[in-house]
Amino acid sequence: MLNCAHELVTFLVMALIIGLFGISAA
Repeated sequence: MLNCAHELVTFLVMALIIGLFGISAA
């Protein structure tokens, strides 16, 4: 359970970083 949650949080953080780069590029 914790491992899945940790992976989910990591995925969300990566998505957030990619989104920030996208906004900066735009």
